[in-house]
Amino acid sequence: MPLLDSDGNLFGLVNIIDAFVILLVIAVVGAGGALVLGDDAADPATNNTTATPTPTPTATPQNQTNNTTAPPPTENVSVVYRLESVPKYLLEPIEEGPVNATDSLVKIEAIEVISETNETVTAELTVETTLTMKDELRYYNGERIYVGKRVTLDFGDVVVKPTVIRFA
Repeated sequence: MPLLDSDGNLFGLVNIIDAFVILLVIAVVGAGGALVLGDDAADPATNNTTATPTPTPTATPQNQTNNTTAPPPTENVSVVYRLESVPKYLLEPIEEGPVNATDSLVKIEAIEVISETNETVTAELTVETTLTMKDELRYYNGERIYVGKRVTLDFGDVVVKPTVIRFA
């Protein structure tokens, strides 16, 4: 039995072109599977085999404190948020005064209704908010906050997603 017959069949069973296509598909699927399911340790770019020395702990005298990394500074800032065309029932439970639902929202200083229809309202909320400062940037609940950013505000009874329009 010849390797290729007169019809181009390999061992008289499969066309040689079909056999190459099948092998190519198997190779592509195998490479894709290896890429998706591969181990990071097999990647020489991320495989760090050099040992890093472990620092030796030093004793701290009793009258000194071990000054580890201090938490980033926080400050209370009045932030003006805009609620655009939200259902009226979302704004109704929000009242001026202290907010006890979270540590980040201190108090609602003002609520100004900009426009109103029978079912929706657009309003600006001025809220004293505790922000974390890092590299002269402001962060709210671990995310950077800036004008134009949509944030989630949890007032306890209601959660809204307004847009920051300015820092007062």
